[in-house]
Amino acid sequence: MEQNSNQRTAIIVFALVTIVLSAFLFCYSASGVSRDRIDAYCAVDDDVLSHNQALADLVAEEYAVLATAADTLPELQAKLSQLRLSSDSMLNYISNLRNDLVLYVDGDGIHPISDATDLIPVDEINSKDDFYRTTFFMLGNSEGRDEGTPAAQLKRRLNKYSATLAVLVQNENLSDAERSKFNISTDGKRTVYGEETSWEIVHFDHLLLPSVLIYLDDLSGQVQMAELSALRSMKKECSLNN
Repeated sequence: MEQNSNQRTAIIVFALVTIVLSAFLFCYSASGVSRDRIDAYCAVDDDVLSHNQALADLVAEEYAVLATAADTLPELQAKLSQLRLSSDSMLNYISNLRNDLVLYVDGDGIHPISDATDLIPVDEINSKDDFYRTTFFMLGNSEGRDEGTPAAQLKRRLNKYSATLAVLVQNENLSDAERSKFNISTDGKRTVYGEETSWEIVHFDHLLLPSVLIYLDDLSGQVQMAELSALRSMKKECSLNN
């Protein structure tokens, strides 16, 4: 799992570098985003989605292992059901938000979608160089201050999900580092001038559509990582009690 974590870190670093360079080039080039830059976005998103699928497979394996123990432990069975329900709801919320964003920017009827898991690939998006409509959809005119924007609602959902996992996994033997794996950070960042920039602004303000989609896909991966960590902590607790 450490190798998976290192791979995810490398993917995120590459994605952030690509995002910053692309935004810079767009602002100072009349020609918009180059084909090479778009190809880089597509490659990063493909890697993130591939890693998410690998995480989904690991999550399924852990549920299968714990299912046997849950047959004789009603409390564990209830926790597993709540964990699965909360995680699936969070993942579906992110997928729906992602697709709604693409349809808003590209226009309704362009991309046929059968369900929330049918993600629109970055390469099939028409408005790859858009940042204005992307920002308006996520933040409106609020600059991140309106609690009713999709970005603010997403932040609240992520915080609620993290809190749910913290309640479900109450194992006194866990270290602080292990507990931190259940928390999906929605903290802002401090600028070099000491000013606090909100999480919403950091991730959704004046960024190109592909970079926002990559971040949303990475958030799905973070949810799966948190779910996987919760399952493994539950399994660890079962082994200690038996």
